[in-house]
Amino acid sequence: MKHMLGIIFAFVFVVPVIAQTRIYPESQWASSISQAEFQQCLDSLSFSDDTDEAVFNTLYAKFQNDYRHHSAFVKLRFKEIDAERAAYRAANPDTLRTQKSTVLAYNDEQFAWKTLCKKLDAQFDNDVRLCLTKKQQEIWITTIQSSRRRRILPEVRQLGLIRSSTDLVSIIELIDLTPTVLDLIDPLLSEYVLALDEVLCSWENEADALQAQIMTIAYGPGGYEQKSRDRSIRLRKQIEGLAANVSDLNQQYVTRIQSVLPGQYALSFVEEVYRVEYPVLFLPSPVDLAVSAVDETIQISQEQREGINAVYEAYVLKRAEIRRQIIKGVYQWEHPRKRDLEKRRIAYKQYIVDGLDPYKAYEGHPAMKWLDKRRSLAKNTCAQLRGLFANDEFESLPLSLQLLLNW
Repeated sequence: MKHMLGIIFAFVFVVPVIAQTRIYPESQWASSISQAEFQQCLDSLSFSDDTDEAVFNTLYAKFQNDYRHHSAFVKLRFKEIDAERAAYRAANPDTLRTQKSTVLAYNDEQFAWKTLCKKLDAQFDNDVRLCLTKKQQEIWITTIQSSRRRRILPEVRQLGLIRSSTDLVSIIELIDLTPTVLDLIDPLLSEYVLALDEVLCSWENEADALQAQIMTIAYGPGGYEQKSRDRSIRLRKQIEGLAANVSDLNQQYVTRIQSVLPGQYALSFVEEVYRVEYPVLFLPSPVDLAVSAVDETIQISQEQREGINAVYEAYVLKRAEIRRQIIKGVYQWEHPRKRDLEKRRIAYKQYIVDGLDPYKAYEGHPAMKWLDKRRSLAKNTCAQLRGLFANDEFESLPLSLQLLLNW
């Protein structure tokens, strides 16, 4: 249980700090349309005229070159800021505080770079549409939307602190659906893509500016004053609102797609969504490991085999229901419109200062009792499996299996 809560703590308290102070990785300099996305789009456009295809390729080459050209200057500026920060640290070896001017410089350069990227993207989009037919433009728009989901959804998850930011289109692609079933949900998926693209555009247009303002307030004059903190909290709430729009939309379409998919397809779809959003809940449990070890390492009687299968099948069903309840509780706790991150940060800090158990900050968490039930279910199931072996049989089992069954 504490392992699960530890992950929640990192998600709620640590990620905001990382998000506000990190230096962007090399992927920050990549163009919005990747080479793979461009090639896939090119293959789908089916140009009848080689000249039109050459123009399309030339436009993309220029687009890539513009990114490389402008990013080179930003990288140089970052190196200058790095040198300034290193000089400050060298002159002040006894302080762990970061020079505010360098943080603000990073912030300004990052925001300026993202603003420039949007201009380059818009210009490229306009240029491309001029050389495409109406039907080809539809294919191009699909490429733009797919690229936006790839780029923006992870950002929503990180800066918006929301798990429900999964691309449902990619989830559908993971499931082996028949053409008939795909036809059933195709209109709904098309509707989802358009709706999601709209809220992602809102995020793209607003979140960077809000984040830049938060950094400017935090590291500017009077950043630690209550007035400044209150303003930062209001801006943070706006970011959370943008994230909530994505989360609410996804939850709405998860329910709608599930209602259209028949039988096992619906169950597979929801499980894949949960697996992506809550991967820790799908890690192998001691029960999974024990049953797997029995299958791989020892010979057992038919009666024991049937007993193990019956116990494990019951366990899987109960675990699935508990997992759904945990996810429901975590979603309620983390939803941007229902949580108060500032209150939780203050509570967490107070627990640390007072030397108390920080997990008490999660008293009243709706998933707590289900986390306890999840652990109890695994422990009781291991005991049931242990009871299928006589004492002498148990003692002859590999030590690793004995430890799992005695968990």
